[in-house]
Amino acid sequence: MATRKTTKRPRRPVVRKPAEPDTELLDIPPVNCHVTDSVAQANTEVVGVSPAMSTGSLFQGSSQSLGLAALNATQAQQQNNINAQASSTVGLTTLYTVETATDTVGTTDILSRLLNK
Repeated sequence: MATRKTTKRPRRPVVRKPAEPDTELLDIPPVNCHVTDSVAQANTEVVGVSPAMSTGSLFQGSSQSLGLAALNATQAQQQNNINAQASSTVGLTTLYTVETATDTVGTTDILSRLLNK
């Protein structure tokens, strides 16, 4: 039995009919050249100003971040000073109460000896 060679035929491209033009869009009156020039200038101005605007936004964000960092550093320094003052007060109070307690014990001992004689 002989084998047949099969060859693939190329596909035909799909040809679509162009859409019919919308008649409403064709009835638009022509625009004045001054209007189109004004719109083009406004668009050009927006494109030209955008680098300056982005740089300004960057500077504002950076300055706000640096301001907050300085504020946080000041706040931390104040809290450290308050903690140092509180610990110093507690330490001095402890020193004074130890001395007072010792004086009280000594005075009580002396008075008890005098009264017992």
